[in-house]
Amino acid sequence: MNGRQTNGALISVVIPCLNEEAAVGSVVEDAWRGIEASGRPGEVIVVDNGSTDRSATVAVAHGARVVLGLLTLRAADGLGRRGAPQAEAVDASASSDRPTVMPGSRT
Repeated sequence: MNGRQTNGALISVVIPCLNEEAAVGSVVEDAWRGIEASGRPGEVIVVDNGSTDRSATVAVAHGARVVLGLLTLRAADGLGRRGAPQAEAVDASASSDRPTVMPGSRT
């Protein structure tokens, strides 16, 4: 293991994202370098706010966990009418209507 982990994280870097396919990979890598330089365990979370490009897929390829932003969740299935839901993990490659877990992996 290279020190990158998500369970019991002490440092969480949260990155908002909307159609950042070209840049999100290097931003996630910069976040991992900062966490590693601290010597503490951590996680990188990308909040996808409705990207229509491959931002989520690129972020996961660089070890980030991707979650849907609140506005994206409110638009899906009328969730906004029932109050503010918590962010859910999303699998950008899934074909189902409901998001599924898309954890990053840095092992």
